[in-house]
Amino acid sequence: MDGRSGYPFIRPVVEAGQLAVDAIPVDDEGMDVGWGQRHHPQARFALLTPAHQSPLGVALSLPRRRQLLAWAAERDAWIIEDDYDSEFRYHGKPLPPLKSLDAPQRVIYAGTFSKSMFPALRTAWLVVPTPLVARFHQTAERQSCTVPTLWQQTLADFIQQGHFWRHLKKMRASYSQRRQWLESALQAQGFQVTPQLGGIQLVMSVSGDDRLLARRAVVAGLAVQALSDWRIRHAGEGGLLMSFTNIRSPAMADGLARRLREAIAI
Repeated sequence: MDGRSGYPFIRPVVEAGQLAVDAIPVDDEGMDVGWGQRHHPQARFALLTPAHQSPLGVALSLPRRRQLLAWAAERDAWIIEDDYDSEFRYHGKPLPPLKSLDAPQRVIYAGTFSKSMFPALRTAWLVVPTPLVARFHQTAERQSCTVPTLWQQTLADFIQQGHFWRHLKKMRASYSQRRQWLESALQAQGFQVTPQLGGIQLVMSVSGDDRLLARRAVVAGLAVQALSDWRIRHAGEGGLLMSFTNIRSPAMADGLARRLREAIAI
């Protein structure tokens, strides 16, 4: 898995399949593929969020993407690309998905409408290598679908008629501004915000016990998570995770930042 920290709910799913999870460090170019090759040569698949590493937000660079694809082709391994929010990139052009570069047919590409639309839609998708289509289809037929057919058809029309693209264009502009409002408000309170090119949450660096600070913030009515709660095995710098998508004005951002400062002040 990419990152000494990662989405906490996926680890029990992977481990339930009696698979060992090995965390790979992340730097400014995303997953350190070379480190993973050296330290875990027996790995058979890589699970990562290359658009925005969850939760740190760094994107996997194009050279690292090519390096990972070469590893998968050479080792006959699989890459599971979780593209959960690549639609929300606010600076520069987004890098192509790993799947679009997948000449060796080693990438299983997963996406969702939970972030781009709304979670209650409960709709996601998979794009699998051609040789695996029949096996995935056979497995899917044995499982019940929780998304009504009418919802699926309505969503398909929404996309085909261009409404989805217009929705994303509007939300990218809105979220970019909302992130800037909260980032500026936090910086005005003396907090350090980790730079990110996209995503729908931000990371704020803190010193000391970030779990304790997160608990204080929650008691004060703020939706904040400790970066340490997302870590897999290794210790690292502390941080607080928070969303900005519900920020409606600069004044609201300023008020929340002040409340956070008061809540975690020692």
